[in-house]
Amino acid sequence: MKQGKPEINIKELKNGVYENTAFFEKITIIKPMKRFLRYPTSILIFFWLLFSGFVLPQRVPTDLSEAIKNGNSAHLASFFSSSLELVISENDNIYEEICSKTQAEMIISNFFAKNRPTNFDILHEGSRGELVYATGKLTTFSSSFNVTFLIRIKNGKEVINQLRIEQN
Repeated sequence: MKQGKPEINIKELKNGVYENTAFFEKITIIKPMKRFLRYPTSILIFFWLLFSGFVLPQRVPTDLSEAIKNGNSAHLASFFSSSLELVISENDNIYEEICSKTQAEMIISNFFAKNRPTNFDILHEGSRGELVYATGKLTTFSSSFNVTFLIRIKNGKEVINQLRIEQN
């Protein structure tokens, strides 16, 4: 008499139900899932999509970048939320306040009058859900500044909720 594991005889009955004749048990295997599990890449992609929240990366509007680059406070204000957090740090003076759209436009206009921009480059941008964030470098005639903004998508339109301009 042979010792060891009994021989396993599996035969398909119908529609993904298999019978193991050695142990007299029925095993149900879903055929599409069986095929899916053969390909580890498809499993990785499935879980990546599941945990990424199906969010496609958003980009900072080019009009916003151009408005900063040209020092156009009126056009930049068109992206402002009805109230936003504004932080401007230059020459050891720090202005930090939650202000209305019109207040923020006047403050930015004064900033651009004192610091005429020559260039603006976005260094990093990313998104999560309805939030888009970016950091950039603003070069003026007198100095350079790090610019960080947080944009929220409201009613299909990008609005700035936070704008930080900090001197290097």
